[in-house]
Amino acid sequence: MSGGDCISSGSDFLKINVTNSQNANVAFDIKFAKSMTVAELKIITGGNAGSMQVELHKGEQLIAVLNDDTIILGSLPIDPGMHFHVKDDFISNIDLQEVEKFQLSEDQYEQMDNTLRNFLRKNRLGKYNEEEFKVEEEKRLEKFRLEKAKAKLCPIGSRCEVTAKGQPKRRGTIMYNGELEGKSGIFIGVKYDEPLGKNDGSIDGKRYFSCPDNYGGFVSPIDGQPVPISEKVCERFLKAKEVLNTKNTYPIETFSVFGFDLFNAGYTKSRFGVKIGIPVNYDYDSIDSVKWDKIKYLNKDINWDSENGKLLKHSIVLTEDEQMFGLCKTLLQAQENGVILNSIYPTFSFIAMYTMARYLNLSLGLLTRPLSLRMIMYTILGFFGYGSWCFMNDYTQISSDAAVDKKLSALGPEFVTAGISFYDKQLNKNIALRELMGDDTYTAKGNVNYILRQKSLPLTIRKSFFEDMCRKQNEELASSAM
Repeated sequence: MSGGDCISSGSDFLKINVTNSQNANVAFDIKFAKSMTVAELKIITGGNAGSMQVELHKGEQLIAVLNDDTIILGSLPIDPGMHFHVKDDFISNIDLQEVEKFQLSEDQYEQMDNTLRNFLRKNRLGKYNEEEFKVEEEKRLEKFRLEKAKAKLCPIGSRCEVTAKGQPKRRGTIMYNGELEGKSGIFIGVKYDEPLGKNDGSIDGKRYFSCPDNYGGFVSPIDGQPVPISEKVCERFLKAKEVLNTKNTYPIETFSVFGFDLFNAGYTKSRFGVKIGIPVNYDYDSIDSVKWDKIKYLNKDINWDSENGKLLKHSIVLTEDEQMFGLCKTLLQAQENGVILNSIYPTFSFIAMYTMARYLNLSLGLLTRPLSLRMIMYTILGFFGYGSWCFMNDYTQISSDAAVDKKLSALGPEFVTAGISFYDKQLNKNIALRELMGDDTYTAKGNVNYILRQKSLPLTIRKSFFEDMCRKQNEELASSAM
């Protein structure tokens, strides 16, 4: 502990900080006469002059031990930055565990007149001023309602800009939205683009999300706001809704999402509506307009001058037709019934497996057999139920992907052409990321790398579908021309 500076006060006094061995983190700024002896100093700074030792420190460095009680303070080599540190072994060795302590019950304290509680009550201060307390409580509730309303505008995975007072504006991705243990109010956990945070996504030993050290931070929703969607992208989104003749029965909202892929949540036939996440690259006009040195992948720098780096550049920047295709695809995906079906499948699988287990227990008399036999049956049924759920979930998604592509191809030749280039860039992006980062998330052809399941229709198949549609349209045009 640094006790602070020694300041010379005139010619006869000096002002110096004093710390003690009981609490080295607390320093008292005291003014002493230079004519004072060490013995007189001990009487002022400690509890027992006979067992006390005074030391002169500069920061953490010990300068001198003042063992001679006759030394005058003015003769000591005290410079700015020094402080006295008092050690008292007599106080340190006292065992206070057996000392009888003065205690009052709640009723005894309430009956006393000369207490802080009675003083506050008589003078109507703090919580005893009902009008003031009511106003403060209303302010607290209003702040909580404001935080809650703001928090709803900050979905996890979206981009945001933090504008905390006294700090520079910082951009990042929302990783957490909710309350923190031991703290009041709602907080937004942000993973910053640069090391401008204070933690790694954890506070007081509890982890809320993961990120590199100094990239994480928690702020009030009032201190941040979602990164707005640009006007030109909003116009394209409205145009996509018009192309699909999307009805505004329920709200369809957009927000800025992390990464370079579109995101959708919700169902167009639900009263909760749909939220469409639009990535930042939908705002790119050309390769030259992008600040590539600011873009990282999993907080790693990308070699943009390499062949794969150049491939990634061209795959990230989309033309207006490709953006329209992507927006329409996401809107159509939100209209599919897969959201409802995927919420039914888990319940259906559980009830089916429970019914089958009960039937086998009763028909085969397994309830009277060893528990181990029933556990084997339950395990087999559990794996079968999980497999059934995976199959239904994946089949629904693949069917939905195929249906969406058919609807898009029916919108006209321009959508067929845009579909080919859109999926081609998606594949190139994945291939480039695989080569640049050594990431096996994607296959060598650019499809998402699944181990056992096939959670979506492969991008290569989706691209081939539009190539076939383009070929058929060209053949029809050729035959009609003849």
